[in-house]
Amino acid sequence: MSDSARRRYLDEFASSIGVARTDVPSTHVLIEDSRAGSNLIVGYVFDAITVVRAAPEHADLVMPLHTSERSRTHEELRDWAPEIGWVDFDGSLSHVVDRHAVRDAEVPSGLQAVRLEPNGADNERIVSWLTSAHPDDVEAADFDVDELDDRMVALVDESEQIVAVASSYATDEVPQFEDIGVIVCRNARGRGLGRVVVRQLLDDLHVDDQLGLYRCNWSNPWSRQLALSLGFEEILSLIALCPEGDPKAAGCSCHL
Repeated sequence: MSDSARRRYLDEFASSIGVARTDVPSTHVLIEDSRAGSNLIVGYVFDAITVVRAAPEHADLVMPLHTSERSRTHEELRDWAPEIGWVDFDGSLSHVVDRHAVRDAEVPSGLQAVRLEPNGADNERIVSWLTSAHPDDVEAADFDVDELDDRMVALVDESEQIVAVASSYATDEVPQFEDIGVIVCRNARGRGLGRVVVRQLLDDLHVDDQLGLYRCNWSNPWSRQLALSLGFEEILSLIALCPEGDPKAAGCSCHL
């Protein structure tokens, strides 16, 4: 497959955080005033590069990682965290796909794909549906009932009831790529509807000359498989670290 989507996303992502892409293994440490007080260290791994972003108060912890001689994998960052009294509480894998490489996923008989107007005529309908969905599903898909994404596609049954929704919004780092979220009703799972509704959303993105960015937590193999089944390619991994005992780590199921 052509790597044009991959190359475009990583070039622009690296540029947005002030790092030049290179084939030479290296680990970059970025100390950012905007992260002050966050109690957070974030690591990105892509190509031969590792980027670690942290607040000024954590500079002494992260600066020893900086090197122009090798990169670190996210497993190495995870293993490093306990050495400084921190834990990995979250992580994700990012995927992109070229348009010509998107695989088919037909809408099953009895269902119809429809474009919704989240911040228009369909607002109340969508909010009602999301409110009735399981809170864990809404959180995992990063849906916000108070600030819906502008782009949304749904699968509806013959009675016009929503059974699955995919939505997207343009990312700050790379605006041509829209970050995708998906929810399938729990009583409609096991039929591949997540794959179908994301495929429909990708078609909608194509009309506006946009590309899809699919991110999923390491702890969600179903979501990862959905992306791979549609032709997406993993391009970047993220790990988020916080101190042991920090509320962010409490009860988290995202540890590898």
